[in-house]
Amino acid sequence: MRILVAGGAGFIGLHLCKVLVSQGHQVTCLDNYLTSYRKNLSHIPANQNITFLAHDICRPLGDHAYDLAFHLASPAIPAQCERLSIETMSSNIVGAQNLLELGVPLIFVSSIRVLDEASKEIYVMAKRGAELLCEEYAKRGSSVQIVRFFNVFGDQMRRDDSRVVPQFIQRALRGEPLMIYQGGMQREVLLHVDDAVVALLQVKPGNPTINVGGTTITIRNLAEMIIRLTDSQSQICDMASDRKHADKALWPMDDLPGWKPASLEVGLLRTIKYFRSLT
Repeated sequence: MRILVAGGAGFIGLHLCKVLVSQGHQVTCLDNYLTSYRKNLSHIPANQNITFLAHDICRPLGDHAYDLAFHLASPAIPAQCERLSIETMSSNIVGAQNLLELGVPLIFVSSIRVLDEASKEIYVMAKRGAELLCEEYAKRGSSVQIVRFFNVFGDQMRRDDSRVVPQFIQRALRGEPLMIYQGGMQREVLLHVDDAVVALLQVKPGNPTINVGGTTITIRNLAEMIIRLTDSQSQICDMASDRKHADKALWPMDDLPGWKPASLEVGLLRTIKYFRSLT
């Protein structure tokens, strides 16, 4: 198949491109490198089946022939999304429209956080807007699949990523305290990036929105596991906070027949190995 991966140099996109190429697909990896790095592409082995296209998804794509498109083009780290608010909104919504106008089946990668009705974060609002656009195109006959991931982690995450897994791992490797709030009893649903890619390759455009989960764990138990796996002397510090942290495990997770994520410990060990290699 001829497959376009928008945001192909990003965290999930990079892993997706590698697998698609290994399966023999003709892959176009599109990215404008706003929040990713060109050097990331060195992780994809040289292959005649992949083409790298430096392009802003907010601009029309012109006359290209594809059989399938994936939309992963968006800033994702919270600080990036706030700093690049317009770019975050545009890459999701305008980018989705440009991909939908290609007239090929589209898999749009969204976030389970759209279900947090109280959230007004730029990233969440952008995903909601893009989902609405995809749904309207679907009503007019477009073949679209929305895939909402929970908390995806793994190698190739940026050092400045403020999400819980990369921050806990890096602090543990440095022997620094791991900060938790409200006793750390709120639950996260964690999914290793390799399992996320397998899920993406299994879904078919045209079905209802799918919520792809993983392993449920409390923040305190996650901190304890990372300290153990890194053999760290870090302490867990419970901080006072007025902020209410959402219990992600309360949000629905859909079953994918024949798909089961690897153990959380295996995924964390892979990610720890990656961050160790950066030190």
